[in-house]
This record gives sequence, C-alpha cells and structure tokens, in this order.
Amino acid sequence: MKDKTPNESQTIIGPSVSVEGNFTGDGDVIVEGKLKGSINTSHDLTIGKNAIIEANISAENAIIYGQITGDLEIKGNLELAKNAKINGNISCKSLNVEAGSIFNGQCVMKQYDTEEIKKSE
Repeated sequence: MKDKTPNESQTIIGPSVSVEGNFTGDGDVIVEGKLKGSINTSHDLTIGKNAIIEANISAENAIIYGQITGDLEIKGNLELAKNAKINGNISCKSLNVEAGSIFNGQCVMKQYDTEEIKKSE
C-alpha cells in the first residue's frame, strides 16, 4: 500500500473493541478487535493479527494478519500475511500470499480499472 499523507483520515477498531453491524468508512480502516457484519471502505484496510472478523469486506487494498470468515472484494492488492486465516471467497486485482497463511475458498482475479480494459480492446 502507498504511503499516507498526514491529512488522510483513519479509523481504528482497537483490540478491546467488539463491533456488530455494517461498518462503512471513507478513510483507511485498521481492525485489531472483533467485528461481525460488514466492512466497506473506499481506502485501505488492515486486519491485525489478533482480530477476529465475521464479515463481508470491500476495500481498495488490504493486508490481513488475523482471521476472517466472509467474502473479500478488494479492488487492488490483497496481502495475506503469515498466520492469516481466510474462510471465504476472494475477488482482487492482485494477491500476495505469505507462507503460513491459510485460505479456504475461491479466488477470482479481476481487472477493476475500466480505462485499462478499454485500452486493451
């Protein structure tokens, strides 16, 4: 993920926090706690190593260190770090999987930039 400027907003769900419901944000989101429902951000998402997520997820880019049960739709790059556990389907533009991560589901690689699709036709 790209470097952030200090003015970009960021939401952090800390390790002691448990959230249930549909979470929507316009800035970067970091989840270290528990979340059940859905996560939708137009920016980057980081799931911490102790996070437990039961949600469908939509984000620009994502790095996963923790556990997710649900489907992920990532428009850009998805990174599964060591010890990440995904039980669900993945849709992304690019996928990096570190040794030690677990992924149970289907993966579809998509081209999300419509300008690039038009140029290739």
